[in-house]
Amino acid sequence: MNEIIVTPKAELRLLHEGIEINDCLEWSGLTTEDGYGRISINGKTQRVHRVAWVMYYGTQPKNLICHHCDNPPCYKKEHLYNGTYSLNLIDAHARNKRPRSQLIKNTYRKIFLLYLTNYSVKDLAIKFNISQRQVQYIIREGLEKLNDTFKREPTLCN
Repeated sequence: MNEIIVTPKAELRLLHEGIEINDCLEWSGLTTEDGYGRISINGKTQRVHRVAWVMYYGTQPKNLICHHCDNPPCYKKEHLYNGTYSLNLIDAHARNKRPRSQLIKNTYRKIFLLYLTNYSVKDLAIKFNISQRQVQYIIREGLEKLNDTFKREPTLCN
């Protein structure tokens, strides 16, 4: 991961571009496709919650920065924690959230499609910061779904 440097300008933006909504501090600026706040620092786009982590704690995130609130644009200090893909799923399950939200389904799809384009299990594990065993599970699940698609009876087209 790239080292995040919090400039005074970025810190000012984080302090002034947040909106309190339902106990969250939501980024009011630009967001990614999956809803995470994004900010440009020295010409590099960074996710707001990761920049906020560095601002709050003064340390670089070693893994994922997860949200206890399941709200991607939130960057409230108390809602963020340094976790892993597995811990994030466990946390979501503990809050009775569906462990396979649309975001997770999209990640599974990306992993499976990259596998089909000759990425190795090891490379995918590194790229998505998950274990090789998790990658193998995702690939097996994708292959089963693909197989089920071909087992369906053909339909007639006019």
